[in-house]
Amino acid sequence: MQRIFPMNVERGVIKFSEIPLEVKLNGTEERLAPGARIRGPQNTFLLNNQLVGQTFAINYLRDPAGLVRDIWILTPEEARAMPDGTIIRSPSRSVQPEYGG
Repeated sequence: MQRIFPMNVERGVIKFSEIPLEVKLNGTEERLAPGARIRGPQNTFLLNNQLVGQTFAINYLRDPAGLVRDIWILTPEEARAMPDGTIIRSPSRSVQPEYGG
């Protein structure tokens, strides 16, 4: 199953703290919005107390106040793609145009 993310998601690395609404996002202490939604790699909802002490690659959205509201924990394949889901191509791999005959 390939997940589709909103166009305005941001990419980051998150570490969940023992304090319920506090996380470290890209190395900076942040707070989760009340009612923040965390989706695991299988797109199921997770509770942040299940994730204490763990670090993940994520896509996320902020609420209007700037708090982290929606979190998607990425699969390894999703982490290699751009936040909008497009695949990152290796610069060493050249793309040849296809011509119809």
